[in-house]
Amino acid sequence: ANTGVTIYEKNSHEKLYPASITKIMTAYLACKYGKFDDTLTASHNAIYGIGQGSSIIGIQEGEQISFLDGLYGIMMESANEVCMMVAEHIDGTVEKFVERMNKQAQDWGCKDTHFNNPHGFHDVNHYTTPYDMSLIAYNAIKDENFSKIWGTVDHTIPATNKNPQRFLHNKAFALNNSYFDDIIEAGAVLVDVASGSVQVSHYYYQYAIGGKTGFHDDAKNTLVTCAEKDGVKLISVVMKANGYNQAYTDSKTLLDYGFSVYKDNKVYTGGTYTDKIPVY
Repeated sequence: ANTGVTIYEKNSHEKLYPASITKIMTAYLACKYGKFDDTLTASHNAIYGIGQGSSIIGIQEGEQISFLDGLYGIMMESANEVCMMVAEHIDGTVEKFVERMNKQAQDWGCKDTHFNNPHGFHDVNHYTTPYDMSLIAYNAIKDENFSKIWGTVDHTIPATNKNPQRFLHNKAFALNNSYFDDIIEAGAVLVDVASGSVQVSHYYYQYAIGGKTGFHDDAKNTLVTCAEKDGVKLISVVMKANGYNQAYTDSKTLLDYGFSVYKDNKVYTGGTYTDKIPVY
């Protein structure tokens, strides 16, 4: 994540459907061009212009939430309707925002990516590759606000003009919850926010600092994860996995491998060497 060096790849340039990892691009552009203290208002198109079965947080037509809360809804609960609201807010229409998405992808060097919506609901003309997604994530995490949002485990959206407060929990269960670092050394935790109960989850990865999941029938399971260990930060991309168990297991395997073979080493620090060196 610091250098852009590819440590391992397999079928990395195969065009596949991204599903909701599309939202990495959407959220990045929102962080770059939006204003966090703005108010998002749900249009008819934002609520009813998404595909049937979309992941949502139950926003109603005419409902208003803050722009920042909307971003948490997008990255933590994969809210398709909020992606539409953000797109319309930034560029006036979803179509113009999608043009912005494709332009940004091209500027970052993505050669096999074409977005057709801001949320990733299935569309035959909406595709990318694992390599291109790694480029998108590599660039997106340079934005501090984006990194904070996609690394957040829990967030509360205050009551709105149409609904009581909403409690959000990040769907990327691999994410580290620092509260539990002191009470577990192995295994994992998944918190049921409503009941306060704690359950063991095999999806937990102690070095994960950000992530986004995706799924639909044609894409299968997709997962982008950022993890950091001993000063080394890595990005893994898994697409078309058969179930989240495979997606998380493969991501953990990739990241563990990367940490085992790639190290940052300080070769020389200017100012610490005092002997004169003859130069020819």
